[in-house]
Amino acid sequence: MGRMRYIENRWSDSRRQGGASMAGTLVLLLLGAAVLTVVIKIVPIYIDSWTIREAAEKVMEADDIARQGDREIVSRLQSQLNINGIRDFDSKNIVIKRDRGRLSLILDYEVRTHIVKNIDAVLSFNNQFETSLGRD
Repeated sequence: MGRMRYIENRWSDSRRQGGASMAGTLVLLLLGAAVLTVVIKIVPIYIDSWTIREAAEKVMEADDIARQGDREIVSRLQSQLNINGIRDFDSKNIVIKRDRGRLSLILDYEVRTHIVKNIDAVLSFNNQFETSLGRD
């Protein structure tokens, strides 16, 4: 019975149950703020990337794509991007190749975003879309 009393007293001692320290709580808050900042900065870039992909897929699915010149394809893609609210996509990042009856639309670009102080994030995207040119 003497041993049981020792165990009860040890766990009922309120000094041992202090919870999280002020420093521990502060570290968790700072870590949470850092993760939230990165998420807030990066998620919109990925949403824009998905929008760009959808616009490119729509352009490549057009029935008359095989008869269009490169400038017309780029113009149609830029128009789709403007409709979807993507205004800062540089057309220099668009490469169009025609080879062996295939049309390839390649979007190879990087987006740099400022995170905090001298920390930036660079996200690279390389999307390729192909379709058959088909002989009419």
